[in-house]
Amino acid sequence: MSSFVRRSFALIFFAAFIGAHLVFGDEHASANAHADVTKPSRCPKGADCAIINELDKRHIHLGTFDGLDRKPLVITVHKSNLKERRVYAVTALSEQSTGNEWMSIGILNEEEHKEVKGHHQNYYRKILTEKFMCDTMRFGQYAHGIETLSFISYNVKLTPEDLKRLKGYPEGSQYEIELSEDTQSMFNMPETDGPEYSKGSIMINPEVAEGKYYLDFAYGNPFGGPKMVCFKEVIVKVLP
Repeated sequence: MSSFVRRSFALIFFAAFIGAHLVFGDEHASANAHADVTKPSRCPKGADCAIINELDKRHIHLGTFDGLDRKPLVITVHKSNLKERRVYAVTALSEQSTGNEWMSIGILNEEEHKEVKGHHQNYYRKILTEKFMCDTMRFGQYAHGIETLSFISYNVKLTPEDLKRLKGYPEGSQYEIELSEDTQSMFNMPETDGPEYSKGSIMINPEVAEGKYYLDFAYGNPFGGPKMVCFKEVIVKVLP
C-alpha cells in the first residue's frame, strides 16, 4: 500500500481524534520537568512537552523503536475514583518512510497474558495478519473496559498530489488545487520541532474490573508482517 494511503488513514483518524470529547483527571506534579521521549516514561504534569497539546493532561511515552527490551510503564487507577473515562495520550518515536507503523495489538487480563509473557513475537505471529493490522490501525482495540485509539503520525507533510487524491481527483489529474491557510494548516499540523512521532490514546472506562491488564503495542509494517520491529507493553493496575 502506498505511503499516501497510510497518510490518508492518519488524516481520517486525526479528524476523529480531535473530534472526540476527552475527559482528564488530576495528576501529581513531578520535580522532573521533562521526560525522555526515547524511553518508556511518564510526561510530568506541567512539562513543556512539544508533542502534546493543552488537552493532554495525562501523557506517556512508549519510547523509540530500537527493539530493546525495556521495563513496561505502569498506570495505576483506583476504581472508586473512576467516575468517568480516564484518558492518557500515548506517544512514540516513529519513521513513516520505512513503512512501519505503531499499532495497538492486544488488551489482555492476567490469565490471557500468561501465554504472551516473554514470547510476544511468537504469540502474535498468527494474529498479526494484514487484515488485523489494517483494522487496528483504523479502529484501535477494546477489551475488558479499556480502549486504545489508533496511532496518528505527526510531523509528516502531504504533497499537492496527495491533496488531489484526497479531494477525489483521478491520479495524474491536471486540476489545480488552491489551498486556503486553514486547509494548509489542517494538513500540516501540528508543526513542532523535533523528530517524527506517532500519537494514540489509552482510555480506561468506569466499568473496568479490578485487576491487572497488559496493553501490547507493536511497531512494524502492516503489509510486511507478521514479524515486528519491536513490541512495547503498558500495564494498567486497577485497584479498589
